[in-house]
Order: sequence, then structure tokens, then C-alpha cells
Amino acid sequence: MKKQILCLSLFLSLTANLIANFGVFPVAYGVKAQGLAGAVTAYPQDSLAPFTNPAGGVWLEGRYDVGVSAPYFKDRGYTYTLLDGSSYRQSSTDNLFFIPYGSVTIPVADNQNVGIATYFLGPNVRYKDSPIVGQGAYYLESQQLQLAPNWSIGFADNYSVGVAVIGVVSRAKVAGLQTLTDFSVAPNYFTNKGYAYNFGAGVRVGVLARFLDHFWIGAAYCTKVYSSKVNGYKGLLVNGGSLDVPANWSLGLRYEASDDLNLSFDYQVILNKGVDSLSNPFQNITFFSPNLGSKNGPGFGWNNQRIFRFGADYQFTERFNMKLGYAFSNRLFNNQQLDFNELTESIIRNYITAGTTIDLGNCQELSISYFYGFHASESGPSGLTALDVSQVTLINSMHSVGISYGKKF
Repeated sequence: MKKQILCLSLFLSLTANLIANFGVFPVAYGVKAQGLAGAVTAYPQDSLAPFTNPAGGVWLEGRYDVGVSAPYFKDRGYTYTLLDGSSYRQSSTDNLFFIPYGSVTIPVADNQNVGIATYFLGPNVRYKDSPIVGQGAYYLESQQLQLAPNWSIGFADNYSVGVAVIGVVSRAKVAGLQTLTDFSVAPNYFTNKGYAYNFGAGVRVGVLARFLDHFWIGAAYCTKVYSSKVNGYKGLLVNGGSLDVPANWSLGLRYEASDDLNLSFDYQVILNKGVDSLSNPFQNITFFSPNLGSKNGPGFGWNNQRIFRFGADYQFTERFNMKLGYAFSNRLFNNQQLDFNELTESIIRNYITAGTTIDLGNCQELSISYFYGFHASESGPSGLTALDVSQVTLINSMHSVGISYGKKF
């Protein structure tokens, strides 16, 4: 029984890997936005703008963008401390990933643009043989493709509105967790089922307006992305495989301090409380009757997340631009929820970013970004009392570099 309970805790760390940087969202969509820490609700950068604010597309005229980011997670792992003073640490062997994207926006009439943006998410977690699990290698692969066909229209050179349909295609594969099936309401749909797919859709709307000559204000709201259930692993997730993307909204402000300097600020709220699989507390778990996969089964215990973003953009020369940014958030969960958040990247709350865009001529540009997620450590009491575990500690930090190419037409 003790081995099963510890295996369960390791499974919880695997499911946490479905997460991105700020909850289920990246630090920013695209290399140019990463340089500003995502403070782009009122400051559209490229044709990926509709992922943040669909009203931004019309201000970009016509262009396409392709790019890739490469996040590297350092020290991603957890440690159990037992009552006898001994400890056990586990770290993922998969820590470097490549995230591609591509997007285009096209003028179709006076002050109207249509476009489509795509973005890929999908870090994995993989462990080597464990003397405790005794199952050999065990892992989770998860990938998600986001698509955003969009439309925007401008009025009087000062205002715009836009809408984007957010489509999501996801797949996941879990293996090596056979000892956990006793905890599931659907043990035949728990592990080693190959790839399982699910699909979802939502709507994002936005507005963008200039006021007082040098100020811009933007606002955007996205509904929950309602997703089909992950039927292949309906014994894993709450409510038979349910994993919707939470609704969220943002407000942004941009100040044109001079012809060369722009300052931007964003405030974003992610409504995790509206998704049971994210907000159900870990304490819902029952060790002696199966409830993984049930409606009231254990979740991540997440709160709504509030994110503050700051960006500065300076044009040094006609062809060379420099960006700096900083983003931070509140704690996503309290220290009573650590068992179900092992290895989640979302323990990182502070990011510093930098980027540059170089004009290559002939309406072409090259952008480069870097951001650092400050070392984070969270410790608290463990809920695995049957193992005499006194404390669990989560540790993570990350680096990411990105490069993109854009062309205007």
C-alpha cells in the first residue's frame, strides 16, 4: 500500500506537466511579445497578436511571422522529507523543448484584417528507473496545438475591435503507472493506452483605442475553451477526462514616451476556479476507495491567478530595437496543495525578459528573445500521511531563448 501511495504522488507530478508557465498559459505568445514579458494587450507586435488581443491585427497591416522558442527547465524536481529525517529526490530527464509557431494577418478591406495564428505547447516529463516505483521508465507526453482564426476592424484611426476563435487540438500519452490503477474509477483507462486526443474551442474578443495623443488602452476577454474529454485516460482526470482551458481577461496600457520609447503594462486574470480539474483540492483524494477520474476527484487546488506585466521598447536606430520586460504573479496554490503540484512549472512567479528586433531591409525583420524564470522553491506539509512523509519541496527555474522571422507585405 505504501508503494502505491508513493507511486500515486509520482503520478501527480506527471499530470502537473500539462501546465505551461503561468498556469496553462505561456509567458507570452511569440518572440517579440516575450521581449516585453507579454505586456502587449495595448501594444500589438506581430501577427500572433490575436492570441492576446484580436483588436491588434488591423494595426499591423499585412505580415506573416514564423518562429521557435526553446525553454530549458533547470532543477525541475521535488523532494520528500520523511519523519525519520531521510529524503528522496526525483528530477525529470526531459528538460529542453522546442516550441514552434506561425501566423499571418492580411488586409481585406479598408481598415479590416483577417488572419490565422498557430502556437504549439507541449513539454514532457520522463523519469528513469526508480527503486520506489519499480516499473522501469515512466513518463507523460503532452502536446497542444492552438489555432486562432481572427478578424479585426479599425475606426477613425483611433479605435479597433476584433474577434478570434480559439481552437485547441491536444494529445497525451501516459505509460508506466500500472501500480496506480487501484485508485481510479476507470482502471482500464488509466495508463499505457497510447495517444489520446481531445479537441476544444472558445472565443476571444478585444478592443484597442488611442486617447490623449500618446496613450493606448486595450482590453480582451476569452471564454473558457470547452474541450472534449480525454476518453483514453478518463480514469486519470477529474470528471472522466475533463480538462478545459480556463476563461481569462486582460487590460493593457501603452504610453508613447517619445518617438523612440514605448512603455507598456498589462494586468491579466486567469479564472482557474471555473475548471474543476484545476481547482479541486488535493484533499479530495481518498486512499482507500477509488476516486481518480470522478467529478469530485483530486485536482491541483489552484486559485485564480493575477499576473502583472511591464515592458519597455526602445528604437536605438532605424534598424535596431531593444525590449525589456518583467512579469510576476500571485501564488497559484497554497502549501497544502504541493502533493498534486509536484514539478508544475507554475511555481515560478517572476520572469525577466529581453529581446531585440533587427530590420533586415525589404520589409523583413529578425527578432531574438531571452527570458529567465527566477529560481522558485515551495515547501509544505505532505498529504501522504500513510507514508510518514512530513514535507514536500518543489523546485524549479528556467531559461528560454527564441528566434523569429517576420515579413511585411
